[in-house]
Amino acid sequence: MLNGLLPSVPSPNPADIALGKPAIISTDKQTLPQWYLNAPNEKRRVCGEIIEVQYLPDNRLRILLRNPAPEKAPQDSLPGLLSWTWANPETEPLPGQQAAVTGIIRPVFGFRNTGMPNYAETQQRKGVFFSIFSQKNIGSPCFSGSPNTEALRLHQLKKLAEGNLPSNRGGAIIAALLFGNRSLLSQKDLDLFRDAGLAHSLALSGQHLSIAGLAAWLILFVVTLVLPRLFLFCDKKTLLLCLSIPPAFCYWQLGGHPPSLTRAFFMLVLWSLWTVAAKRHCLRMTGSDILLTALFFMVLFDASCLFQPGLQLSFTAVTGMLGFHPFIQRILASLSYETKMRYAQKILLIVISLACYSASAQLATLPLVLLHFGCFTPWGWLNLIWLPILALFVLPLSFFGLLCLVPIWGEWTLTPVLKTIAALSFAAAATPAEWLCNMLQFLQAQGMASIWGIRPHWTSICGFYAVLLYLLAPAKHAFPSYQRLLSVGLALLLSGSALRLMHTCDERTLLRILDVGQGQSVLLEYPRHDLQDSTPLTGSEAAYKHIGKNRGRILIDGGGLHSIHTDIGRDVLRPILTHHGRLDLEGLILSHPDMDHLGGFLFLAQFADIRHVFLPPIYPDDETPLYRQWQHILKERHIPQTVLYWPNTIRLNDDIFLETLAPDDFIEGNNGLILRLVRSDGHGLVLFPGDADSGFLRHLVRSGLDLEADILILPHHGSRGSLLGILYELTNPNLAIASAGPLNRYRFPSEQVRRELEKQGIPLRITGYEGEICIPLAVKRIEQ
Repeated sequence: MLNGLLPSVPSPNPADIALGKPAIISTDKQTLPQWYLNAPNEKRRVCGEIIEVQYLPDNRLRILLRNPAPEKAPQDSLPGLLSWTWANPETEPLPGQQAAVTGIIRPVFGFRNTGMPNYAETQQRKGVFFSIFSQKNIGSPCFSGSPNTEALRLHQLKKLAEGNLPSNRGGAIIAALLFGNRSLLSQKDLDLFRDAGLAHSLALSGQHLSIAGLAAWLILFVVTLVLPRLFLFCDKKTLLLCLSIPPAFCYWQLGGHPPSLTRAFFMLVLWSLWTVAAKRHCLRMTGSDILLTALFFMVLFDASCLFQPGLQLSFTAVTGMLGFHPFIQRILASLSYETKMRYAQKILLIVISLACYSASAQLATLPLVLLHFGCFTPWGWLNLIWLPILALFVLPLSFFGLLCLVPIWGEWTLTPVLKTIAALSFAAAATPAEWLCNMLQFLQAQGMASIWGIRPHWTSICGFYAVLLYLLAPAKHAFPSYQRLLSVGLALLLSGSALRLMHTCDERTLLRILDVGQGQSVLLEYPRHDLQDSTPLTGSEAAYKHIGKNRGRILIDGGGLHSIHTDIGRDVLRPILTHHGRLDLEGLILSHPDMDHLGGFLFLAQFADIRHVFLPPIYPDDETPLYRQWQHILKERHIPQTVLYWPNTIRLNDDIFLETLAPDDFIEGNNGLILRLVRSDGHGLVLFPGDADSGFLRHLVRSGLDLEADILILPHHGSRGSLLGILYELTNPNLAIASAGPLNRYRFPSEQVRRELEKQGIPLRITGYEGEICIPLAVKRIEQ
């Protein structure tokens, strides 16, 4: 039984319904079917209707199923949608088909921590409440029924094109540009594009609609040869805009309607209609009018699109280019004063224009990029190289190859000739894309990487855009209200910094057991006043020098998953640590080198400012490739390390210190740390047993050390193998906490642990179901 562990999602909000957001269905016991409540961890054969297929990196599919239900009881369905991730699929299903697969159905929740986006809430607002995972033919996936006619036709064309693409990274990039299919790309290649500031070029957006303009120009050229009188009824600009709509619509359909491409398509249609209306009714329009109207229609159809980072960045980038457009035109006009310019001068002006618009888009999106991704890249100048090649060479050749395959798709003749032409065109288009990947790989080897910065407070973001609006306003000196806009913007900018400063002055000591899935990571935050300088860990006691900072942070373990797509350090710990400041830590403490405790430390060791690392004795037999990689990074960055034994202590300030209870010199081969957070008067606050099993815990109990603590972090996530009732009695905690994933396959914390805690009257809290558990600690002695 679930025993009330499933998260309760709030009922639909009338305001959300008024805005057009999907209604969030409650997944408590009253709405979930009985077959799921009885055994949520059991593998089941589930079936449902496919409504969408998404193509993810490293050959994965994400399939959304409507009305997911057991195969034997299709009428008893789960609420909402089921997200099925299929790694290395052996076939490709299509919308409209019925799908069936065997696996463990899990609710969509997890990684709920202060300072990071709530993934579960994002998925639930899309109507996705459950997920399932399978690989290859595991789970016996099967499909029945006929797909949608449109989806089938697009699938046939896509497979025909992909069969003629080069089997390299360049060919994978062409597939991503034509169809939005990233399954042929690897996550490492996508990280290369992100670090170089080129990730936006793989996301289908307005910059790719240049191919629609080129197609319209070719159509117009042919039409005017046949009907030269056409210009008597309509000017060239209006004709180009109208003729670009059909190819833009085809691209929009091929790409699967991504938000940024939808925005660009709406703007193109509105621009065309407004141009025609302006000719007849003398209407005036601006780029801002078109942008806001496109936004209005997108919000009208789906208000939840406002919460999508891709759309936010797309609209902000266009707004920035529109805002800087008058200034850029003045710069170009001052450089092109000659009536007759040489070709070299024209090319230089094009490069300068591209650089200015690219810089304006990057400046406008900088706060949002820092907010959503926490990093920015100094390699934005690579856009000057790649974007012209993409627009003038790669995309035209790619679409030319696709057009050569359309007759074959329509079952015409000349198949071998057209296939050869298409393959040659795809190969030519993929060549510069492959060169780009090689160049980015070379630059990464030389140290190319994103810069991880402070995530701005929302007030600072509002202040940034208010100041930017004031600076770009053409008539700001004529209206006094613009002066007030500048004052409000500067006040908001400063308020963000003030709020962060208030956080650094917080006098509380916080114990934060982070939600890192099936793993463990504990963040200690504490004030650093009154701490005297001392040498780091030369004897039985250690402390740090704290220069100019009021608050310290130590991270005990870093979590970790066996996944190349989710990096706990980058995707979970980094946004938490940069929520109120820089990516820095006083220390990292590793309890033992298993993946679920060490995995998140790799990213932090590479990019965070870390003063010291503490770890247990690691013997050669215990060294894993992951541990050796971590050690290599630490040595490259010259981060000092100290091996902890009993009775070492780490003094955090004059009120609290961490004492090492194990290992000691008498237990050879034990590589785990057991720590206790202690108040200055000797009172135990928190016991951290790591992943110690019951055998070693018995040795700890027999040692006679003081184990009493207010809070017990359950050893080994609450496993049965670490259950020791006498440990609970000696610790005598007011609360036990299990750091474990929701409905994990190990069933942690075990039923035996739950019963023992209940027997001794100790409350239990679990991160997988509550999210981050934050507890203020009483570090000051209470006078009697």
